[in-house]
Amino acid sequence: MKKMLRIALLVPLSALLSTAIWAQVTLPYYEPFNYTDATNLGGQAGWVNLNTGDEVIVTAGNLSYTGYTPSFGNRIKFDGAGLDPTMTFTQTNSGKIYCSYLLNVTSLGSLNATGGYYSVIYQSPSSITGGCLQYTRLDGTEFDIGLGARVGTTVSWSSAKSLNTTYLIVVSYEIVPGDTNDVVNMWINPDVSTFGGTEPAPTLTATNTLTDLTGLSRFNIRQNSTTGTPFIEIDELRIATTWADVTVPVELVSFTALARSGKVELHWSTATEVNNAGFAVEKNIGGVWNGIGFVEGNGTTNAPKDYSFTDISSAGKYQYRLQQIDRDGKFTYSNTVEAVVALTAEDYKLGQNFPNPFNPTTNITFVLKNSEHATVSVYNMLGQHVATLFNGEATAHQIYSLTFDAKNLPSGMYFYSLQSATRNEVKKMMLLK
Repeated sequence: MKKMLRIALLVPLSALLSTAIWAQVTLPYYEPFNYTDATNLGGQAGWVNLNTGDEVIVTAGNLSYTGYTPSFGNRIKFDGAGLDPTMTFTQTNSGKIYCSYLLNVTSLGSLNATGGYYSVIYQSPSSITGGCLQYTRLDGTEFDIGLGARVGTTVSWSSAKSLNTTYLIVVSYEIVPGDTNDVVNMWINPDVSTFGGTEPAPTLTATNTLTDLTGLSRFNIRQNSTTGTPFIEIDELRIATTWADVTVPVELVSFTALARSGKVELHWSTATEVNNAGFAVEKNIGGVWNGIGFVEGNGTTNAPKDYSFTDISSAGKYQYRLQQIDRDGKFTYSNTVEAVVALTAEDYKLGQNFPNPFNPTTNITFVLKNSEHATVSVYNMLGQHVATLFNGEATAHQIYSLTFDAKNLPSGMYFYSLQSATRNEVKKMMLLK
């Protein structure tokens, strides 16, 4: 329900701007709103609240749009007045700044035919000079989306839009050399085939007729007023300097875990990627997430990509997740998958080394059915002992993964053996340098 009690702003906005603590993010920036459900957006990583009034709330679940895979974060919603969360990014003094997000208006509330703007790009953290204003207004039983270059300039309006429908919005502010001529554009549901490619013609456009912005460095979500802000949901916010970076997310379309006799095979696929450094693979061990490997990503691509990772594991139930890491260090987590590892009689053995042949390292595994002392050793063709990889008490059903480093040994055939009270096995491996 729309709140009827409003709190007056008693402190000048300029004073609040000057005392706020600004945490600057680098571009391209991706915000999946991966914060706790029912918390306030202001105060989360990088977000600062301005003014006083109703909070913008993090809400569980995602908006969906064809061509976009929902993130593993949440969404935000607001319908109030006064309080504005703001995000500061690296200042840009030339060219374009793009912002994209998913927009859903769930109820008109008290929205009138004049409406108001719900988002704006500001000149600097300490400035209230803004451009590329994005509006909503009442249109019968529906609403229109609008675009304005500056407060006080003419607003361009879309045709009527439906409630409870998710729209992909992309906006840009272009700093054009000269005075009073900067250009703002808006795309409403742009063709996904253009993602990662050439920028298409905009749905709405406007040229600034007032003083141009000298730079761009802040994205602001604005709660206008009772009559200017309907019930709005926003998800999948991106800010960048190119069309490709703002429209091509890292879209994880599948993530599965398959247990096979003493190991878990993880497989995942992406539909598109942007600025993707790769995936840190994490495993839940005793309630603590531990990194167990890293798989490199494909940077920025609009083509589907497949990935895999194999975890050698003892019998039991395990949870896995992926930490997708951008090249600028930002990251998001995938959903969690589970796998149950069960060992059969044939699994209690000394495994064949992998890779084989190898240079200069290889991996050797072994499993024992009973807890007992065990030794794993390596010998050359003359039967001379060259390394001991394990010598101690081995726990029953535990899969031991050993690394043999032969960087100081010559090429040739080698033997490795497992010796315990109940097993005595020998296998061959080839070192090729």
